[in-house]
Amino acid sequence: DLALEQYRDHPPEPLTPRDMGKILGYFENISGLGLRCRNIILDMLKFARQPTEESSPQDLNALIGETLACLGQQMTKGNVDGVRELAEGLPPFGGNALQMHQVFTNIFVNAQQAMQGGGTLTVRTRRSGDDLVAVFSDTGCGIPPEILRRIFEPFFTTKPVGKGTGLGLSVSYGIVKRHGGRIDVESEVGKGTTFTVRVPALGDVP
Repeated sequence: DLALEQYRDHPPEPLTPRDMGKILGYFENISGLGLRCRNIILDMLKFARQPTEESSPQDLNALIGETLACLGQQMTKGNVDGVRELAEGLPPFGGNALQMHQVFTNIFVNAQQAMQGGGTLTVRTRRSGDDLVAVFSDTGCGIPPEILRRIFEPFFTTKPVGKGTGLGLSVSYGIVKRHGGRIDVESEVGKGTTFTVRVPALGDVP
């Protein structure tokens, strides 16, 4: 970053514009690859690390809304239409907001990547007995059965080299399980995929 700033603002006189462009290209490649290494290592640490963050009452609808707001530009670029059908008056659940944001982000990003060229992502919430339920349905390419049964395995990915570490869904599975819930998936090739996240409710809304 320092080199990029230095050479952009104060290029040395002997260098031609073509040389300058090459040097800046090298620096940008270094910066991009460094960030990629950082993200891979962070994914591995998240998978291995035991959570130490404290649990507190969380609003399921608010967490989903905040995650969608963060990913809004990415969804728009991918021509993904978001549909929300969020039940009102849901009680809170006990959990960690950062970890649940990570779960929802992984699901949203996977859905967007499955809808190359655009599609619709529908998010529904409801209460079912003692649980809160969040259902995420996309209109993407779907997942073949032989792959579907492995998607929560650590480091399993069908993405090209450099596009994924295969840790997103396994990390999400572990987080939801530690919250006392579960995550299920259903899919049909050519029609789309549905992820269902269940977490125990704390009780009635005060």
